[in-house]
Amino acid sequence: MVKVHWLEASRVGEGEIIEMACQITKQNDGVNGHIPDLICSRDFNKYSTKGIHTTLGIVSKGYRLLWVMLFCRLYPITNLTGERF
Repeated sequence: MVKVHWLEASRVGEGEIIEMACQITKQNDGVNGHIPDLICSRDFNKYSTKGIHTTLGIVSKGYRLLWVMLFCRLYPITNLTGERF
């Protein structure tokens, strides 16, 4: 699955948050398997809204970065039966 979104530049990237959560789940078996597997993530600073704001002379408090994240596909819980459910 691919997630493409515009992240506020001042915020921590979702990929970093997922990696921190994965570190925590390694210490707690009850949570293991409940966080999506992030394959990779990348920001495309070249396509930030900062350049548009500067070019148009728009004064703003912040800008957004284009982020792309690649995850392993998750399947609906309705596909699980018996013990797996």
